[in-house]
Amino acid sequence: MPRPSRLGRLGFVAAIAALVLATSAVAGVSSAHASAPTAPDKVPVLILDAGLGDSIYYQTHWLGPAEEIAASGPFRLLASVNPSWWGGNGAPDTYMLTSSDASGSIAPAPMTVPEIAWGLDQIAMRHPEGKCVIVAQGAVGLQARAYLEDLGSPRQSARADVVGLVLLGTPSSGLTFLKDYPDLAAWAPYAGTAGLDVADLGPQGTMITSLNTGAMPNVLKTLVIQGVGSAVADRESDGLATREDSVIPTSVVGGSLDYVQVHARSAQALPLRDSWFKETKSGGRLTGAVDGAEVERLAPLPGYVTEEKTRQFTRRFYETWFSAGAPSTHLSSRLVMDVSGSMRAKFGSGTRLSAAKRAAKDFIGSLEARQNVPGAVPEDLALVAFNTKAPVVAGSGSPLKTVSRRVGALKAKGNTDVGKALGKGLADFGTAPKTADKVLVLLSDGVNTAGMDEKKILTGPVAAAKKAGVRIETIALGGVGSADVEFLKKIAAATGGSFHKANDLFELRRDFLRARYATLGDL
Repeated sequence: MPRPSRLGRLGFVAAIAALVLATSAVAGVSSAHASAPTAPDKVPVLILDAGLGDSIYYQTHWLGPAEEIAASGPFRLLASVNPSWWGGNGAPDTYMLTSSDASGSIAPAPMTVPEIAWGLDQIAMRHPEGKCVIVAQGAVGLQARAYLEDLGSPRQSARADVVGLVLLGTPSSGLTFLKDYPDLAAWAPYAGTAGLDVADLGPQGTMITSLNTGAMPNVLKTLVIQGVGSAVADRESDGLATREDSVIPTSVVGGSLDYVQVHARSAQALPLRDSWFKETKSGGRLTGAVDGAEVERLAPLPGYVTEEKTRQFTRRFYETWFSAGAPSTHLSSRLVMDVSGSMRAKFGSGTRLSAAKRAAKDFIGSLEARQNVPGAVPEDLALVAFNTKAPVVAGSGSPLKTVSRRVGALKAKGNTDVGKALGKGLADFGTAPKTADKVLVLLSDGVNTAGMDEKKILTGPVAAAKKAGVRIETIALGGVGSADVEFLKKIAAATGGSFHKANDLFELRRDFLRARYATLGDL
């Protein structure tokens, strides 16, 4: 018989996946999400104060009554459980990271990637799920993007802790006005809030170029709020960034992106009229490019912070994407496969191990298929093969083709130490982002003949998995005794996973894909 093509193999995976969906709906295949609470905790919101003197306005219009919960040098983290920006019940906990003092006065300190990560770490201590929505104003939004694009340390991809981003007038494409009006008094403090030089903010500047050749996470939801308060120098502008300046190149965007406009100026506390007045005819310049009436129109406009529509758009964005809780930001799977001597036993037309290899390759193939889907959640996979030893034969950074090749090279020998295998699989999750959805798939043909007894396995690695939020899916292969079936059921049930039993190759391939489907959760 000719060997099936790769397309044919993926077609089998797709067909079985459809069957899995149908049988799951009919038979009620369990998963951790099936018993999840109906009202999950709200995703917290972190406001990055731009350091231009707007801190006091954020406290009034966004936080309301708040308390300082942490401090690091000049930076303070304020928290409100009933924030005023939400305007009603059911608000998410809202935080503000600011370098201002208690009176709202500026305590000059640039907000860069390490400070943003510190703020997120403090919030994660109060919200164990560890995911957050960021609201960033002006140039500080560039540092938020730098964090999301792994251009600083720590790397966001190793943490996967931001699910939403709201940018208020951030010049993502660079500042158009900078070339024609290099002497504006506003440029230096604006750039300084983010630890940048003014030259960094030009369309060809180093910072802008680096950001716009990178990529934001696939799962990130982004809202850009553009200020169109005045037609300064014939361009819709918030007084510093034009409408075009706040556009993010589509090549950078991984997830969804939307734009809205508000009539606002860049900062409530920044005296933009004084900066622009000298560029008008009445201010002494002869070019006449800047209309004095437009400058006067800009002066009394509210800043983003105090403009009500900014808050309304932010709430609508939050309710659209996060009302049901935090989405998955990363998926981590560990295949833990029994390669003890009993896996040489006959199973259909081959052996138990040959059948397990075929089913494991289906699992890996489904990961390969999802990698090509636009906006797919990032994933990693590792392989542990166990008998009395439990080496990681393919680490989480391995290409999927390498994992598949090493599955094909597995050989059966020795006794079975389930406890050691589970311990090694759990330890390997240390390489995954801390907020990843973690699933361990344990395949065994039954008898635990070495190492821990069943009680110690349940109170040791299984209890540790439950505490760490790792779901274990168990698959019993072949003529497994009733005692071993009950043991594998207990392992799965203790962690919110499912138990599967396969008596032939078709059932085994189906059950591996059921386990794979469970790793996708709400996706």
